[in-house]
Amino acid sequence: MRAAFKVVLDKKQVAVLVPTTILAQQHLVTFCERFRSYPINISMVNRFRSSREQKQILEEDQAYRFDNVRVLVVDDHPINSMFAEKFLQKLGFIHIESVADGIEALEVVQQKEYDLILMDCQMPEMDGYEASTRIRSFDLTNQPVIVAMTANAMVGDRDKCLEAGMDDYISKPINPDKLCAILKKWFREENDMMQQDSLRIDSKAPNGKEVGDPVDMKHLDMFTDGDIEQERVIIDLFVKSSYETIVDMNSEQYLKDVEKWVKAAHKLKGSSANLGANALSKLCETAERDLIEASYDERKVAIQKIVKAYEQVCTFLCSRHGIG
Repeated sequence: MRAAFKVVLDKKQVAVLVPTTILAQQHLVTFCERFRSYPINISMVNRFRSSREQKQILEEDQAYRFDNVRVLVVDDHPINSMFAEKFLQKLGFIHIESVADGIEALEVVQQKEYDLILMDCQMPEMDGYEASTRIRSFDLTNQPVIVAMTANAMVGDRDKCLEAGMDDYISKPINPDKLCAILKKWFREENDMMQQDSLRIDSKAPNGKEVGDPVDMKHLDMFTDGDIEQERVIIDLFVKSSYETIVDMNSEQYLKDVEKWVKAAHKLKGSSANLGANALSKLCETAERDLIEASYDERKVAIQKIVKAYEQVCTFLCSRHGIG
């Protein structure tokens, strides 16, 4: 049996198949091929970030604005970038750009001026620590405020960020109250009237609508405002990008390379938490934290649990959209 999650691609419905027997290696490979045959539709993502939506946000009765603050989001995972942008739009930011790694960040900061950079710490090619250190070495007209974003919450992480030249630190998934407090701290002059209760999002970040839900839909609704099309864009992006990570983690290459395997678990942990897939995120957190010195067989058992949790997330989302 397979469940199909349909997404709209260029006005046509395409079924992304999620095999219920995904735990079997051959089905993983089969689904991977199907999965890769349907590229992420950029026009849908752009629609998600449309000027219409930004206009609606700005027309809301808010006591503060960040109209003039130019923001760069640096994160290698498209889901994390999308959620960060959504938070910023909720707060009234309209000048937002994104890049996927530290090298790209170095290029754009030398071409444009930014007031704020939200910098992921763990990225391929060049991580956020090195990128921040290099940005501070540039002779820029305006040195931006750099706020570190990381799925880690380890003792000493904050000091490491500050030593790299970052100004502040926030854990992922981003907590609205904490982000609001950080922005108020660094942009106080422009936003003296800023009030946290003006945020049109639930900052309590509940753990789930009810016990057993693979996805906390109340958390996801913070970003979509109940818009089913936006929800499908996010889900499509999550299903595809996360599947690539899971396939990597289940490969012999990653299972035998602890560093690569743990980094992949870290990546999936952050995107799952942003979506509200809390059980999946917890499994990835355990994999990242406790399995650094684990055996090959122990990592194999862990990835089987992660794959099963991922399958449950996909099945839940299919059911929610009436796709069986």
